[in-house]
Amino acid sequence: MPFLNLNIPRAIDRRLGILCLLLAGIVGTTIIKVRSVNESTDRTVNLRLPTAMTASDLVAGVYASLASLRGWLITGNDVFKAERAALWKDIQKRGLEMDHLAGEWTVERDKVDWNQAKPFA
Repeated sequence: MPFLNLNIPRAIDRRLGILCLLLAGIVGTTIIKVRSVNESTDRTVNLRLPTAMTASDLVAGVYASLASLRGWLITGNDVFKAERAALWKDIQKRGLEMDHLAGEWTVERDKVDWNQAKPFA
């Protein structure tokens, strides 16, 4: 057995070398995993959350616009008509924000769905 013929300093050096390689592998794996988590966090904070908030604002704007339309149809009051016009300006602004965000989306089907659902197309 050649391992038994090694003197003590060589055996310690080998074991230390194995531990260093193991530690380097663990550190490398940790760096890769941390980078992956960082990318996911950046994507969530900089794309998914703004997309969800903008979509929510769009939906709220459409509902508010419908409420103003109903108010105008029932009462004939031009205040509701002006309110609806202002709401549609906001909806268009949110739509442009969503267009900007859609350029970063990775799922092509989402882009197609957005282009079909645009409130200002």
